Order: sequence, then structure tokens, then C-alpha cells
Amino acid sequence: MGFEAFQVRLQNPQQNAAAIEAFLLSLPQISIDRDALHNGDSKYFLWNDGHHIVEIELDLHPASLSTRFMLCSPESITHAYLELLLLLQQQFGGQLVICDTVPESRPHEFAVHNRSELPEVLRQSIDLRRAAWVRQFGSRVMTATSHDVYANYILPICRPATSTLTAKDRQKNNFRANRLSAGYF
Repeated sequence: MGFEAFQVRLQNPQQNAAAIEAFLLSLPQISIDRDALHNGDSKYFLWNDGHHIVEIELDLHPASLSTRFMLCSPESITHAYLELLLLLQQQFGGQLVICDTVPESRPHEFAVHNRSELPEVLRQSIDLRRAAWVRQFGSRVMTATSHDVYANYILPICRPATSTLTAKDRQKNNFRANRLSAGYF
């Protein structure tokens, strides 16, 4: 996934993964994301203030944070997201990196001591991505996780590939599958 979300990473934080996890879990708006597809090198969290949801991935080796929100979120997510990013960077140091398209000639990396342009660049970048989302999926607003977006936006417009196959196509595929299982390929 990726086209449904806006992502910013916090790279090179000045604390280890255990300290970052402890801080995240100390915030009342953050909980463990039990629906995330886990891999062994990351832990997943949700930041939910009751109006917005941000997914957070804590990479353990080396420690870094990846944050993202769904582009169908209310427009007020821009301010809430900026506040969360600034809190995380203030707490851990490191560099914020916008992982999406930024306007031409604008920076996409922001250190603690050099982030005066961050609010404007972030807003412009989110607006660019949201416009593309709206063109594809419409302007319906939803406070959502990536799982919600998949279920409510993406899956409804997808059709199984087999529904477009003709009887002759299915016959060819069955022939190929039978030959493959018989060891001809």
C-alpha cells in the first residue's frame, strides 16, 4: 500500500527503540496496532485523538519511526499530524523526511534546528497527494486506518480477475496448470 496514505519518517532518532516504544505507550492517544501485519523488525502503533488516526511503525534495527495517515482523513489532519511530528522530533531528535512528493525546489528533509519551512511544505505536499486521491476515489471523508481504507474504498472498486476471463481463457489456464503439476514446465 502507499497511494492511499501520506508518510513522513523520523530518521536517526537520538534514542534506542525501547525508549521510543516506552514514550509512545506513555501517550494516552497511542495504542498498539493489533491489526497491523507484523514483521519481526518492527512494532506498530495507532495514534488516535478521536478525530484522526495516524499509523506509526517503529523500526527496531536501526531505530526509526515511520508515520502515515490515510488521505481520506478530514482536512484537519494536517495540523494534528504536524503537531504529532513536532512532538516526536522534539522528544527524539533526528530528521523528519517527507516520503511523498514535495513541491519543486522545496526541501523534503527537516532537522530539529532547521524546520521553519516544514509546516508550509507539509501542507502543500498533503494537498498534492489528497487531490490525487480525490480524483481517484472521490471526496468522501473518513477517519480510518489502512485496513479501513482497503475495505471501504479499494476493495469495492476491484473485481476478481477471474470474472473477466472467458470460458476459453479458463480452459487454457486449466491446461497450463495441469501441465505444470504434471512436471512439463
